[in-house]
Amino acid sequence: MPEAELEDLHSGTLLKQLPFHDIDGAGLLLLSRSESTMPAEGDEDPVEQITLRAELYRRADQAAPWTSRWSVDDPIQCEGLDLDAGYFLDQVTATDLDNDGRAELTLASHSFCGGGVDPQQLRIGLRQGEQYYEVRGESLVEVEGDAPFGGERQDDPALASAAPALRAHVDKVWEAIKRGPPGAP
Repeated sequence: MPEAELEDLHSGTLLKQLPFHDIDGAGLLLLSRSESTMPAEGDEDPVEQITLRAELYRRADQAAPWTSRWSVDDPIQCEGLDLDAGYFLDQVTATDLDNDGRAELTLASHSFCGGGVDPQQLRIGLRQGEQYYEVRGESLVEVEGDAPFGGERQDDPALASAAPALRAHVDKVWEAIKRGPPGAP
């Protein structure tokens, strides 16, 4: 979709638009990122914030306007340290793994607030209609000459009852992101 048509649908920097079609009609997932600084109070450092936003739009037909169905804001704040956050854009997908005609939307993101060699915080969200599954964890840090650390993963208990194809998909995404974004320690 042309940027001019998208301008009113997102805030911050548009990172990805993912159009798809399923039994609910046309869908458009928009991912954006915005940065801000909250002023310092007294002798405190200013607080940096990055907000990741995913928003799903739907429309009945080509003539209808896009309407928002849901949005997820993920603000990450960091005081006086290195701050980074973003999506693993190649792992953000619309699929129909269980062949029910309704798209599953996968969002994978990372965030970091620290100084030095520390794990990134990782998150995978899988949404199908009203059903939502989430995996959180830390990136695996491998520094030559030292033992690896981090890499822990915590699954949403509901994921255990998801269709096998969905669980396998989440495992595949985790394997793809578990070392964090390119360039991370």
